[in-house]
Amino acid sequence: MDKLIEKFKFYYETILQNAPSFLIGVVVLFIGFAIANFGKKVTENRIKSKVQNTLSRLFIAQIISGIIKVITVVVFLDLIGFQNITTKILAGAGILTFVIGFAFKDIGENFLAGILLAFKSPFKENDLIESQDVIGYVKELRIRETIIKTTDGKDVFVPNSQIINS
Repeated sequence: MDKLIEKFKFYYETILQNAPSFLIGVVVLFIGFAIANFGKKVTENRIKSKVQNTLSRLFIAQIISGIIKVITVVVFLDLIGFQNITTKILAGAGILTFVIGFAFKDIGENFLAGILLAFKSPFKENDLIESQDVIGYVKELRIRETIIKTTDGKDVFVPNSQIINS
């Protein structure tokens, strides 16, 4: 318990010592997320002529936005004085990815299926599709699931791996 209290004291003192950097870091965090959201819209518009499938455009834009957000968080942690945490996060990312891959196998499977669906483009927005017991019109392709509006007006979130398998 004493070690935990000492760690909190260390983090608190680090924040106090680096208050100006902390404020700059918060500004960078907000700007970075704004850039990520703006970049998502710009990416969608820029690739509109190259990628005809709306679902693929959205998917690519989401990936780019996510990468910018991750970079922003790493820069934020570095600016506020948590360089050692940033280093540990980056160093542990490989191991963590491996462990999480086993723990969240279904999420990873749906993510990879989403990538395949985005680039293979077996259907477009508003196409009528059937996946196992779900019949409806494609509304949106997301990283892990596809949203389908059924014929009776319900929105159903179908895992991408289910769509690939059926």
